[in-house]
Amino acid sequence: MKALCELDERRQLLGRVLDASQLGLEALDLVIPAVEAAERLCLSLGSEDGEPIAGLCRLVRWAMEDYHGMLDNVREEAATALNHAV
Repeated sequence: MKALCELDERRQLLGRVLDASQLGLEALDLVIPAVEAAERLCLSLGSEDGEPIAGLCRLVRWAMEDYHGMLDNVREEAATALNHAV
């Protein structure tokens, strides 16, 4: 009985991790294009003010893309573990 309860708790936890990572991926998929647009806008200004801001946007975008990759790995691992826990 205890093992069954632990398995159920593990499935619930993995399901929550899977849901949370999917939500994070969806949020990043919405935000990354906005940061790219801000970067392009700042570059189009071509001034001393625009270029540093564009550089900052680029760094933010790279960080978000890295985080997206990590979240995708978490989602895949959670999905695999959930399939094995069934």
